[in-house]
Amino acid sequence: MIKLCFILSIFPVLLFGQRRVQIDVQKSNILWKGTKMAGSGSHEGTLKFISGWLGIQNGKLNTGAFVVDMESMRVTDIPAHETIPLNGLTRHLKEAFEVSLFKYGKLEIDKISGSIAFGNLMLLRTTKEISFPVKKTSTGYETDFTISRKRWKIGEASSWLADKLVDDLIFIKVIIVLR
Repeated sequence: MIKLCFILSIFPVLLFGQRRVQIDVQKSNILWKGTKMAGSGSHEGTLKFISGWLGIQNGKLNTGAFVVDMESMRVTDIPAHETIPLNGLTRHLKEAFEVSLFKYGKLEIDKISGSIAFGNLMLLRTTKEISFPVKKTSTGYETDFTISRKRWKIGEASSWLADKLVDDLIFIKVIIVLR
């Protein structure tokens, strides 16, 4: 049975020539930015990966999967000594993402066409198709893209006023460093 499991686990590598390269979760990072009322203000922060890998075939990126720790959400544009606004915004964001119920975000890349990745992004209880540009760097890969918070039902439980004060788009920059 162990031999069969080993053979099945390396079968995709043998058959398709693909290898999985793990990401360095300590050096990889997600930067986010959300704006208020048509750009009248903004907040920025970070998220950390729990795990991730990229599939490389014939020297080209073709698949991948990542798990993000939503509890790692940090606000970086409010100084640490301003504890009341920093803690208030952090609490609000974790409520909007329902982190107490949905501790992980997931991204699966199904294919790469040219420099565009296609896959599925799961946030909260919602999984949606997504595409985004991918750029190779000296240490791995990077991407910049936006998502609609309403498409993933982020902040759906917030008050009407809070919903109107926050713009729909969330700007995301992902920096992947490979091991």
